[in-house]
Amino acid sequence: MKMLAKKIAFTVGLVIIGFFSSAQSVEANQLNQGSGTGMILASLIIVFLLLFVMYFILKIINIYTVGKQKKNKEATAALEGKTAVHEEISGEVFAAISAALYLYETEQHDHESTILTINRAAKSYSPWSSKIYGLRQNPRK
Repeated sequence: MKMLAKKIAFTVGLVIIGFFSSAQSVEANQLNQGSGTGMILASLIIVFLLLFVMYFILKIINIYTVGKQKKNKEATAALEGKTAVHEEISGEVFAAISAALYLYETEQHDHESTILTINRAAKSYSPWSSKIYGLRQNPRK
């Protein structure tokens, strides 16, 4: 693990030196950097480490805000003299709401006739769909 960390640090150092030194030629930079696998590996590790750090920071912020919201709800319920209300809705309430929405939606649709009429359009001649103009009469050899 230490050897990998040393290689990554060395590669990152070479990349930084290569970008900021204008005295070195392109050939010297290519000799110092090699094939670039170390730089690719270092950049991938840095990106994923930052993603994990951001994930954990956002997770901690979420836990903090949810806890704060619970405390605020309990405090307002205590001030009003009521017990804290848990916001869990039972399945019966969901069923009643969904049934009411279904009935409301079905009432709004007007009843249309189910007879479909398909009329054929008169086709006028169009050279765009003619194969005569697309194919050559005498193919070249």
